[in-house]
Amino acid sequence: MARIKRILRVHAAGDRVRKISKAIAEGMEISILNADVSPDSLTAEIAVTTQDPDHLKDFVETLKEYGLEVKIVEKTLTKDDDLCLRCTACRAVCPVDAIVVTEDMLVEVDDEKCIACASCVEACPTGALRVERVEGDPT
Repeated sequence: MARIKRILRVHAAGDRVRKISKAIAEGMEISILNADVSPDSLTAEIAVTTQDPDHLKDFVETLKEYGLEVKIVEKTLTKDDDLCLRCTACRAVCPVDAIVVTEDMLVEVDDEKCIACASCVEACPTGALRVERVEGDPT
């Protein structure tokens, strides 16, 4: 069965902050990509990976039932081969080994593995890598 990966932007305020961890469904992998936390609110981008599309749907519905604002964030990693130095700095920092370098020294990104965390973008000395974002309704 194929793995389903989505990136969600979650905003919670007040006592709802604690409810996020209670909503994580069994059989799901959750990675916090970035978070802005203050004493009374939380905005986080989380990568959710599951093999069951119903788990993802139920997770989003549970977050909404708790009164949390949830947006799906579609992120796409793009690269400019003309700017790439083939230095492999991007591969060295990728936390999920989504970047490979071919025998011809071409940088390739495995979209199935990539969580669009942008670590590679920050490591790239020439700006050859970019993450493009589009936010939308998760349903």
